[in-house]
Amino acid sequence: MDPLLFHLALTSFDPDADSKRLIAAGAVYVDEVKTPDGSYLIMLRDPWGVALQLCKRSRNLISAPSQ
Repeated sequence: MDPLLFHLALTSFDPDADSKRLIAAGAVYVDEVKTPDGSYLIMLRDPWGVALQLCKRSRNLISAPSQ
């Protein structure tokens, strides 16, 4: 299954460093995407084949509630 169809998305302040650490621990690199809005995504698979997405968004997807 394409990892974009089903994956666990994780926020990362440094996707490159985090992906290197995960690869050293047994994950496999799949793909990376730099979107026009400046977001940076790295797709990996953990040792069991579960798709992981490291996300550094150019802006937050969820904003804090106003008071």
